[in-house]
Amino acid sequence: MAGKTVVTIEDQSISCGFGSAVMELVAPRQSGKCKTKANPTNGKVIVLGGPDEFIRAGLRSVQLDDIGISTERIVEMVMGIV
Repeated sequence: MAGKTVVTIEDQSISCGFGSAVMELVAPRQSGKCKTKANPTNGKVIVLGGPDEFIRAGLRSVQLDDIGISTERIVEMVMGIV
């Protein structure tokens, strides 16, 4: 990951999703098992998406905001990283 932050966004439950696959790929590097000068271990993965539970009925825009993946919420989160 070379010190980079990776953000994945899913409009479904984050359990067993794309973000999980990315973290699985990065885990050996983070644990030091693959530590080399080409693969330093100071990167970060942030997974955004829905909880593994029922989301209340409503407008799609409200649902996305509730689970933190509306455009505005994503921008706020990313700007907090920079």
